[in-house]
Amino acid sequence: MPYLLGIDVGTTAVKSAIFSDEGLLIDQASAEYDTYYPYQNAAEQAPDDWWQAVVLTIREILEKTRIQSSDIAAIAVSSQGPTMLAVDRKGLPVHPALIWMDQRADDACAFLRETIGEELIFHTTGNAINSYYVLPELLWLKQKKPDLYAKTYKVLQANGYIVLKLTDQYTFDRSQAGLTLLYDIQTGQWAENLFASLELPLDVFPPVSECSAVIGEVTQTAAKETELKAGTPVIAGMVDATAAALEAGAIRDGTTCEMTGTSTVIMAALTHPITDARLTFFPHSVQDTFLLIGPMSSTGASLKWFKNQLGLAEQNAAALFGIDPYEVMNREVEKLADGPSGIIFLPYLAGERSPIWDNKARGVFFGLSVDTTRAHLIKSLFEGTAFGLKHNLDVFTEGGMTVTEIRSVGGGAKSAVWNQIKADVTNSPILIPETAIGAPFGDIVLAGHGIGLFPDLVQTIRQFIKIRTIYEPRPQHVQGYQEMFAIYKDLYIHLQSDFAKLYDLKQGGILCRDMC
Repeated sequence: MPYLLGIDVGTTAVKSAIFSDEGLLIDQASAEYDTYYPYQNAAEQAPDDWWQAVVLTIREILEKTRIQSSDIAAIAVSSQGPTMLAVDRKGLPVHPALIWMDQRADDACAFLRETIGEELIFHTTGNAINSYYVLPELLWLKQKKPDLYAKTYKVLQANGYIVLKLTDQYTFDRSQAGLTLLYDIQTGQWAENLFASLELPLDVFPPVSECSAVIGEVTQTAAKETELKAGTPVIAGMVDATAAALEAGAIRDGTTCEMTGTSTVIMAALTHPITDARLTFFPHSVQDTFLLIGPMSSTGASLKWFKNQLGLAEQNAAALFGIDPYEVMNREVEKLADGPSGIIFLPYLAGERSPIWDNKARGVFFGLSVDTTRAHLIKSLFEGTAFGLKHNLDVFTEGGMTVTEIRSVGGGAKSAVWNQIKADVTNSPILIPETAIGAPFGDIVLAGHGIGLFPDLVQTIRQFIKIRTIYEPRPQHVQGYQEMFAIYKDLYIHLQSDFAKLYDLKQGGILCRDMC
């Protein structure tokens, strides 16, 4: 039986999974790594940490399953994105990877607005200028670290780096290309006019590859490290949101899904371009299809923050009963009365992307009182991230889209209480697919398509996707959440200028260094 290997380089961990050629999960493994925050608004990772996690998870799966590496028919790699990783001619990083959370390139964004203009960038790429994308970060490297920029041979994404380690081939898949601010959505290639205007060499990026293209084969060196078989085909891959969209079945016009892990991304598949400066637009891995997405910054990260900083009781209970701390948090919320908690949480711990695009926004608990409990705080985390989901969903519908249901994948889909809150807040059914493990499932479908095992990608997705659970909105709670959502939106408007003032105080070194 041929097997397929999917590898996802996420924000907090690599997750690798082996599936049968019928789309059945055989086994999976994950390995975490650190994100480094050298100063305010900077977020970096070490590419070698990604690679070591890939090696560890592949070896673990092969050992546990006893599957022969020669039976793995193909490999595909997805990853977080966008990421700015500059490497030299030996494929070695010249600087730590600037991940999607990094916001240091505000000066480069101002430079782009002055020299190129917001209108041309948006018309060419379908996206507005923001430090979230690759181009401003590359300009930051060029302007602030010219010695390192001079050593740069190629710019890669995280999945492209792993493909390089596996195959010795440079690649930049089409979905990730759409997140650079250098991809022309009309031609489907790099925007040569932008490269010329910015005096960037066109070949600093590898050629744009189809997500399902076979880029190369596992080398002898990579085979020795990973225990994979040399010669195994490796597919270009895609950004993790695209892989999650495949798992959710978001493959045709208007299908909407959301993926919640460290962050949340709500996505709609489109067969014709629809752009909005408040959202992000890029090619899907499905031929002649696009994704319009609303990426948030710190949804799952907010829960992790609570667990790590305030959740000692949850961690102790988890250790006592041998369960996950997040399950303890779920159970605490389930004991509360249904409906709104009465606390509003703004999930802006790392600023926010869509729809407000404010690097200076920060997290807020609003409405605390003497009878507020830990469980209320946890529930407000679930609710606040669901409000952020609705905030983006409303932008979708303002653009003329009709949303009848939302399919949910990723780690967040494991929480029944969170899923129900999302249904109540958005007033939309939340559908959970049978697998719901996230990007690796999409990876293996794409891998099979790339080698011809699944000739019809769309038909294969439809055949494999089965809905396990549906969470219907509860009418008795929808109105209450609508009223809380109105306050949620107003809170940001009222606090926006104060967020900026606090940010500037931190930047100016006026506050305690430990707070910055």
